[in-house]
Amino acid sequence: MNRRRCIGCKTSKPLTRDYYRLSKTYRGIVYLSRTCKECKSAADSHNSKTYQKSHPERFWITKTVSCALRRARNSKVPADRNALRQIAMEHIHGSPCLCCGTPMTFFSSGTRNTWASLDRVIPSKGYVRGNLRLICYRCNFLKSDATISEMENILKYMRKHCYE
Repeated sequence: MNRRRCIGCKTSKPLTRDYYRLSKTYRGIVYLSRTCKECKSAADSHNSKTYQKSHPERFWITKTVSCALRRARNSKVPADRNALRQIAMEHIHGSPCLCCGTPMTFFSSGTRNTWASLDRVIPSKGYVRGNLRLICYRCNFLKSDATISEMENILKYMRKHCYE
């Protein structure tokens, strides 16, 4: 059986798909990589964490946009990648929450309640221009899918029972 020496850990392992990943050249030629699966997954994990620490804003935008596109695909609602990127870019310039005015942070810093979150004004319209706002996680969670009448009922209850 043929063996290959991993360029990462320098150990010799059998040249099979159990130990090495399939890779493809730009011409479409498929081959087994020179790095074993263990070294490759460790390197990928490290690179992601390093990138997140060195570029928190870019990482936040990439993560937010990709998660929103996935949610839109799963929910079968329309999504506009450019509108998502534009609204996410507004956060980098230091915008406060539109609901409560709290300064927002990235999900890698601050408490969860102050994280910036994409809000669909009308959820059924999807992630399209004009239907997106950037608000803090707490406001977005409280708002959730509630209608205005449901929110008014909660407010009446709170005024009557909680804050007298």
